[in-house]
Amino acid sequence: MMENYSKVPNLDNVYFTEDALECPHCQTNMVPKFLFGYICPNSILEMNAENPLVLFVICTQKNCKASFLAEYKIEISSSGKIGPVKYFYSTSGVYYYSEYEEYPDEIEYYEKMIKKRPFYKSFIDIYKEAFTAESNSLGQIAGMGYRKAIEFLVKEYAMHLNSEKAETIASTALGTVINNYLSFDEELLNISKRASWLGNDEVHYLKKWIGKDINDLKKVILLTIQTIERVESIKDYINDMKDPR
Repeated sequence: MMENYSKVPNLDNVYFTEDALECPHCQTNMVPKFLFGYICPNSILEMNAENPLVLFVICTQKNCKASFLAEYKIEISSSGKIGPVKYFYSTSGVYYYSEYEEYPDEIEYYEKMIKKRPFYKSFIDIYKEAFTAESNSLGQIAGMGYRKAIEFLVKEYAMHLNSEKAETIASTALGTVINNYLSFDEELLNISKRASWLGNDEVHYLKKWIGKDINDLKKVILLTIQTIERVESIKDYINDMKDPR
């Protein structure tokens, strides 16, 4: 039986089957390079497997070499009956992909502000999905996601300021909402317009802003939410610190 299994490099008396896996990055079936493993207290995939083995592996395809995690079900547990072996694990054709994504610091900050500024929530959720798409080399989809994020940010902020006009704002074109409801602050008006323009370039066939790309779009989106936060923070201090005269 031992010849069908390989030892986990960094774990004593733990063996697994070196099955071929489909790389979640390049979708190629290959036997990956196994680097190290750990016994997880709970199944990542909710496979109801007691103490599953998770291995950190690297795709062996020449043009990929990406890393991912593979989760292994326990196949046979031995209490010293099979030599020194403690556990045997088998993939059962199951893998799990995990990539750490570090969102921009600004997004992490505004996410913490959602309780105070609930109109940020939809924007944050959409922005993070777009960021995930971009991180996985899905640039075309990411651009559309960022465009949607700026629309939700602007419209939900406008609704926050004009709750009685929420239905009208929801059905109005983004550019019109910006002109009609954000003109009280010149910087906010101008930067949100530019976010809208670059966002439109991501969803339309012809680009108007040649020389600008998705990175510029992300910058003006963050400048837009920074400007909104400036406006709201000023309001907070004015409301908290009434003129004593």
